[in-house]
Amino acid sequence: KPITNKKGDQKAVLLSVLNITDLVVAKQKLYDREALLKHFIENLPVAINVLEGKDFVYRVSNKISESVWGYKIDLGTRVIDTVPGIEGRPIFKNLQEHEYVDAKGNTQYINYIFQSIRDVNGNVKYVMTLGYDVSEELKYKKQLRENEKKFKTLAESMPQLVWTADNEGSADYFNSNWYTVTDIPYG
Repeated sequence: KPITNKKGDQKAVLLSVLNITDLVVAKQKLYDREALLKHFIENLPVAINVLEGKDFVYRVSNKISESVWGYKIDLGTRVIDTVPGIEGRPIFKNLQEHEYVDAKGNTQYINYIFQSIRDVNGNVKYVMTLGYDVSEELKYKKQLRENEKKFKTLAESMPQLVWTADNEGSADYFNSNWYTVTDIPYG
C-alpha cells in the first residue's frame, strides 16, 4: 500500500511478505498422495466402493465395480438407484456372497467383503466394499463335482475292484465291489 504525504505525493510503499513455500509444498505432497491413492483404487483387481450413510450413497467406485455389477456407477447416487432390484437381494439385506443377475441377464456369483468405517464417535459413517467375481471358480467346482459323480458311477458299475489313493499312497476311495469281494465292512 503506498504511503503519501499531505500533498498526496507517494513517499514510500509498505509491503507485507509471507513465505508460503512450505504450504505450497505440503499441498503438492497431499495432491500427489491423493492422486496415487486414486490410481491404486482404480487399478485394483477387485471391485471397490465406499458407500456413505444409511442410503448407501457411492462416494468412491472403480471401473471394475461397473463390470461386476453391469451398471454405470455415478458418484453421489444411491446403490438402490444404480442397481435395480438390489434391495430385495441378500447382498443388500445380509451383506453376503450372493448370486446376481447383471444388466445383460448373465448370472454371476460375487464374493463381497464389507468393512464399516466409523467416525470419532463410533458411528458407522461409511461402508467399504471389496468384491470379486467367483463365477468361473464356481463353474469349475461344479464341473469337478459332476466329473467326480461320473467317476463314482462308472467305478460302482464295474465288476473289478476299484480304489483311489492320494499323493502319499493312502487309499481314499473303494468301490462297493471291493467291499463285497474283500468282505471288509464300509468305513
